[in-house]
Amino acid sequence: MADWNLGSVGSIVHQRLDDIPTSFSGAPMWQATAERLSYVNQYLGTSIGSTAISDKYQGTMVAYTMADTLMIIETQGSDATDVKIGEFTIKKGQGSSAVTASDKWETKAEEMLAELKGDYNYYKAQG
Repeated sequence: MADWNLGSVGSIVHQRLDDIPTSFSGAPMWQATAERLSYVNQYLGTSIGSTAISDKYQGTMVAYTMADTLMIIETQGSDATDVKIGEFTIKKGQGSSAVTASDKWETKAEEMLAELKGDYNYYKAQG
């Protein structure tokens, strides 16, 4: 894959989530993604640029942006009645589903980030 920019990450999230609130589209999503990129850089000790996100980091950035977007959907509400992620649907008013999905994407992103850093411990079984 070619290098992405912050807008590319946002485009992937827009493809995966229907009915993102207009208050979070465009510049606010770009800013949230930029903040996550800063976190990734600090955690990994890297200097990934906003226009040069290599394929190694793209999945992590998408997962973090999905988590942030779902949390915004929960806190601000959606402009439509349903939010869909593939076959998973969040009906407006069922906020706990958005929070649960956000938490899962956040966990996934953290696991991906730990894998990038190599923060895994392996133990040999006794016996």
